[in-house]
Amino acid sequence: MHINRTALFIIISTLTILTLTGCGLVEKADPDRISSSQDSANQSVSLNESSSFPGTGMEEWPNFIPDAIPELEGDISAVMVAPESHIRIFYDNVTERQIENYLSLLQNQGFEFSYIVYQQEGFPDNAEERLAKGDYDAVDITKGEYHLNLSSGAGTAVFDIYTDGFEDLVAQAMTLKWPEDLSGKLSEPEGCALTSIIGSLESKYIIQCNCDDSDVLLNYVAQLNTQNFTVTDRSITTEGDTVARKLQKDSLIVTLSGMCNPNLTIEVESSDLVEWTSVLPKDLPQPADCTLSNIQTSGPNTTYIDCIPEKDDVMSSYADELVRIGFTEMTRLVNENDAVGMILLTRDQDLITLSLESTNLINITIYLEN
Repeated sequence: MHINRTALFIIISTLTILTLTGCGLVEKADPDRISSSQDSANQSVSLNESSSFPGTGMEEWPNFIPDAIPELEGDISAVMVAPESHIRIFYDNVTERQIENYLSLLQNQGFEFSYIVYQQEGFPDNAEERLAKGDYDAVDITKGEYHLNLSSGAGTAVFDIYTDGFEDLVAQAMTLKWPEDLSGKLSEPEGCALTSIIGSLESKYIIQCNCDDSDVLLNYVAQLNTQNFTVTDRSITTEGDTVARKLQKDSLIVTLSGMCNPNLTIEVESSDLVEWTSVLPKDLPQPADCTLSNIQTSGPNTTYIDCIPEKDDVMSSYADELVRIGFTEMTRLVNENDAVGMILLTRDQDLITLSLESTNLINITIYLEN
């Protein structure tokens, strides 16, 4: 259930229906703070003075939640934590029976409930009717210093657990560490305090950190260069500022974005390349001295290939190799520094274009008629 409504909240407590317009309980039941938006679990967010939540990469009940708060068992899809404010847990495949059983457990342990119905301004007030049917949008749950908020619907649930009374325990547990599966593959940037880690190497990591100063980014790029990572692409503004860099080593692709003012975002993904011979004819040679970084097919005839040159003359040498197997060079473009920028070759209906995308990346577009 996704709720993004404003204005009037009606909180129904045990026997009495109260319409609240003041700021006390209205703030506590702010729908923006319990919105059940699954998309927000996949976004990269950082901790600040508002109620935003850094991702943890967890998909299980956090072990730093006090035992006095029973675990809501289920299919946890994401956990987000702001130690001084909330723990937010996202669930998938949740049934109404699971929610009912959990609320019964809490009630037996002395927790008190306020059932919440959100009503959009300008629409009829149907709170009593909905509650009479056992229909509500969320439950505000309290016991002593503990404060919880649970919303569910359409097979999903969002569970907010406020950290009042155990903030230090959460903060200590949430001290982020560089992912173990990146150990030996990608080093952690120096002078950049981790604030958010989302994802995994099997899909994609999105890691955020706060830079101590503006030199952190360039120092990290230099650090990766010493570990044989190569810059394969850049995003540059009209003012000439580099705002993103893509680096690659073997199948590991790292994208750095942000200017360290103060945030740096590090995206890490592993790309298992399709083999050259699995998509192209055996008689079509693979370019020598050029490390493949990407192979994509488009339809039955076209293949796009990126490779990282290890020598300056890779394009010319590969063009010569293609000429030896029957291709004809039709066009060769040279820039003002006499460097080859593009070579176009044909053989009957076949077409191959070699393009120098940057000093560290060559693109090969191959169209084969048969």
